[in-house]
Amino acid sequence: PEKELRITGILFGTLIREQLVSSITLGIALRYVLEALRKPPSPPGSTTSSSGKMFRFGMFALEQFKGRLHEWPQYCSHIVQIPHLKDGYADLVSEIEVAMAESQNRPTATSTPVSTVGGPDSGASVVSSGSSTGGPGIGLPDSASKAPLTPGSPSPKPIPTSLEFTPASPPREKCTPVFGPGLGRAVQGELDEKQHEAPPDAVLDRVQFLINNVSPSNVDSKAKDLKKMLEPEYFDWLGHYLVCKRISTQPNFHPLYLAFLDQLGDYGKGLVESILASVYLNVGRLLRSPKITTSTSERSLLKNLGSWLGQITLARNRPVLQIMLDCKELLFQGYENGRLIAVTPFVAKILEGAKNSVVFRPPNPWVMGLLSVFKALYAVEDLKMNIKFEVEVLCKNLNVKLEDIPLRTVDLSSRIPPSKEKNPDFNMKSSMVAQASSSSGAGSSTPLARSGSGPLASPETKATTGVLTSGILGSGAFGTGTGQTSSSGSQDQQQTVIPNLAAYVKINPSLTQLLQQSQGGKVAAALNNTTLKRSVPMAVDRAIREIIQPVVERSVTIACITSKEIVTKDFAMESDENKMRKAAQVMVANLAGSLALVTCREPLRASVTTHMRQLLTSSVSSSEQLNEQEQAIIEECVAICATDNLELGCMLIEKAATEKAVRDMDEALAPALNARRKHREQTGQPFYDMSIFGNGNQRYPGALPEQLRPKPGGLRSEQLRVYEAFQKMPRQPAPGGTAGASAPIARSDSSVGSSSTGKSVQQVNVEVLQAIAGKIDSAVTSLLSAAGPRAPEVTFSMLPPDHEIRQLLAAVQRVMPNADASGNRALSTSEKESVLGFSQRIFKRLYELTLSEPLRLEAFVALLETLNKFCPQLGKDIGTWATYAPTETESQRKLHRTVLLLLVRSRLVSVAELDEFFSGNASNGRNGVWVEFSLLFMRTAFLERFATPSDFPKLLELMTSIAEGRSQASPQVNQSLRKPILRMLEELRASTSKQPSKAAASTIPEKKQKQDLILQGSSLSHATLNSRAQATRRAADECEVYARNDPPNAKQQVTFMLDSWIRIHGEATSNEKILLQYLQMLQTNGVGKTDDQTERFFRMSTMVVVEAVLKTSSEGTLNYNVIDVYAK
Repeated sequence: PEKELRITGILFGTLIREQLVSSITLGIALRYVLEALRKPPSPPGSTTSSSGKMFRFGMFALEQFKGRLHEWPQYCSHIVQIPHLKDGYADLVSEIEVAMAESQNRPTATSTPVSTVGGPDSGASVVSSGSSTGGPGIGLPDSASKAPLTPGSPSPKPIPTSLEFTPASPPREKCTPVFGPGLGRAVQGELDEKQHEAPPDAVLDRVQFLINNVSPSNVDSKAKDLKKMLEPEYFDWLGHYLVCKRISTQPNFHPLYLAFLDQLGDYGKGLVESILASVYLNVGRLLRSPKITTSTSERSLLKNLGSWLGQITLARNRPVLQIMLDCKELLFQGYENGRLIAVTPFVAKILEGAKNSVVFRPPNPWVMGLLSVFKALYAVEDLKMNIKFEVEVLCKNLNVKLEDIPLRTVDLSSRIPPSKEKNPDFNMKSSMVAQASSSSGAGSSTPLARSGSGPLASPETKATTGVLTSGILGSGAFGTGTGQTSSSGSQDQQQTVIPNLAAYVKINPSLTQLLQQSQGGKVAAALNNTTLKRSVPMAVDRAIREIIQPVVERSVTIACITSKEIVTKDFAMESDENKMRKAAQVMVANLAGSLALVTCREPLRASVTTHMRQLLTSSVSSSEQLNEQEQAIIEECVAICATDNLELGCMLIEKAATEKAVRDMDEALAPALNARRKHREQTGQPFYDMSIFGNGNQRYPGALPEQLRPKPGGLRSEQLRVYEAFQKMPRQPAPGGTAGASAPIARSDSSVGSSSTGKSVQQVNVEVLQAIAGKIDSAVTSLLSAAGPRAPEVTFSMLPPDHEIRQLLAAVQRVMPNADASGNRALSTSEKESVLGFSQRIFKRLYELTLSEPLRLEAFVALLETLNKFCPQLGKDIGTWATYAPTETESQRKLHRTVLLLLVRSRLVSVAELDEFFSGNASNGRNGVWVEFSLLFMRTAFLERFATPSDFPKLLELMTSIAEGRSQASPQVNQSLRKPILRMLEELRASTSKQPSKAAASTIPEKKQKQDLILQGSSLSHATLNSRAQATRRAADECEVYARNDPPNAKQQVTFMLDSWIRIHGEATSNEKILLQYLQMLQTNGVGKTDDQTERFFRMSTMVVVEAVLKTSSEGTLNYNVIDVYAK
């Protein structure tokens, strides 16, 4: 029929015009149209000829895509050669000839197809009458292929079979991309922003009240109420109100509002249109907003509107018109202008509405076209993960696999590439990795899957080792001892073979200050931050590549031989090859990594020092001779930088050794693993490897004890734990080992050059100390994890004498080289520097902890206290280190105060030095922060009896002058601290007056004798009495811990309740009504409701009662009446 013929022709031509067919399909479609046009038209006045219908079909189709004919000039030449077109449709032929002329005048009009059907020699031209052998054309029936060409016409050239042509338009000049043109009326601001007429106030309030109270249970009734109260003329106002106040901010209620609109029926159609118009208007405003890439709130509003737009259009089989909003162009322009961070979630939310649609669900061409753009964007390098995540979520919601979406990069490649610098759509860190990789020829910089050298490796450690070791292993640096750096010295990334190494090396921020304070002259001026950032990565890179090959080869060879022999023996009767493989991998990885770590540390330190010295010296002066002072400054910088980056280099070498060892072990055990697998698959019987018993001369396993010999059935679970332990062993650096970049540096001449020399004994001792420190840290972690929420209450004094932490501290004494019987041998210079370097890392670690773990603080201070016994210089240096502790914030000052108290208690810091330091920082009261710090420190020291008032003469003089108004303190300091100072001074006077006189002191030996007599006459042993006394002391300590969390007025409330009970007991003990009222009062105050409040009541009431008994005692006789009343 004519109508259906017209519709089919228009649809066929529109598919070609809108580029919905491509490649071979496009070629076949064009041939069908050409063959239809070659059919003779129907005679004038007749509409029944079948040939005439084919011609009309071709004309209907050609009319739709004639705007694209200039892309295919050969195709046009075939059309204009059709005789009856020239005769009856001269205007159409003239129009096509004009298009051909325009295409020939364009500089890029040589349109060659990207791919041809059947190859260049197959003769498979889309419009040719036959193949090169005279056969029919590909894809056409015989009758169609035999249509002759016009006599005398030139042989036609092949027609392109793909849409991927060179653009016919002039090449796009590089220019600044513009966001907005071609995105539709909504984004271009073409929608009218008119003032909406609001209903009368009474109706307005009722409507708003109705919207506020709508719920899934009353949608029907509320829809009926709205029909009665609101006229359709106010729909524009209501639509604007719903979009701005409800839809854009309440995505969870979108289903409710959709159900509400459905209940309105025909009455609500106008409201839906008003809502849709308001959505487009607000979407345009948000997309045009300059803050859309930086404001999270605006992007959230846009995302919510996109979700609503998809549900009200696509989910209801209604299209998002391109004239209003071109989603595909929006994605492209968002890519060009750095707005994908806002555009991608918006468009993705629109498409999510298609999952419930009958028309728009995949494989709808429009949706698949947008998904192909999403996939092209997903493949863009360095795109941020949250943008990629939006694409993945969209594919999941649409039940489409990302790999199944056809990838079309032609459209995206024709766009202006965005600048990734300061672009919110791209991750510049990964971009720097890629640049470093491409510039140095280092191969891939993708992080390896197996990053981190142990189960306790931190996320930062894992990321570092993953990125950098991939560069080592992929760059060829593993096989070269040295390498030439890039000639372009302006960029750090181009001067290291290991990709992105400059992002991970540490440059101590205090070095700049150190150089400025020195009198180095040109050295201090030359060694600026830029020079260090360029030189340190180069030195570390050269040092690693210099030693990595021999270290890794030696470590891997030893570890593989050892692991293979042991695993082969242990798993000789194990049928499961997976158990054997896993055990071998964890064992060889641990052995190889540990061997590489121990072997490379000192050579790497020396190599980094050498390269750093060469680079810094050449940066300062290439010809002039440096004097002794300038050389000392360079040596100090070299030593600091080498120490700070030593752990990074060791980690990379350890990681490289671990990965190579695992690969080599898999290859070495491959025959044994294959034998077990084949034996299991073929027989299903237990496997026995008798080869280990084949050599009668070998000692093992025949000489092994019965418990260690291989037995049928494989290893038992307790034997497998030996291999599992390899995976659990921490091989992390010592605590604080890499924290040098964040802590100040104490200048000392002894630190210069200390890292490049040393004896083998020093190395072994430091390694053992680091292992002990790591085990102490692990033991504390295990203990605090077991304590759960009460972990902050655990202190070092609660540990029993045989606890693991105390045993590890005792092991330190056996490790020290001067721990002989006499204990008089002094440490050598190298040994002393080694111990001090290790202690400084432990000290820095103290300031990385938190007050919520007092046990960890006390354990590390106890470690320093143990080291101080064998290295007295440590106590002197700790005082200097403490002066550089961070005290900028209140939390840092609290931590610093706690650390100092622990150091004073352990006699690691002199109280006289602190008195001098605190009084100097207080500046005679002008520095209020240090006045408050000193006040709190002294009060705590006096209360816990770490010190006496005589230990702080200068501070007490300062506090007295502030209290009396004789200091230079500001009015704010006087107002806030005068009362606490007066209270402390009063407490000191009271405690001094209570001290025993000389006569009373002479009676102390007599009291001691009486106590001894009591102990002798007691039925309990001396040890039992001491243990009970310690238990009482621990209980008192726990009470102090609990008291820290008590509210300020808790004691007054408890005292009031006890006074009330004493009055009730004396006046109305038998009155049940009064007793009931008292119980209600206790419940009102929380007693009995929760464990914490009940515990606080009984604890504080007991303390109040004890104080009352002591106050009411006379002449040594205690009055227990209050206790009796309290007990009742």
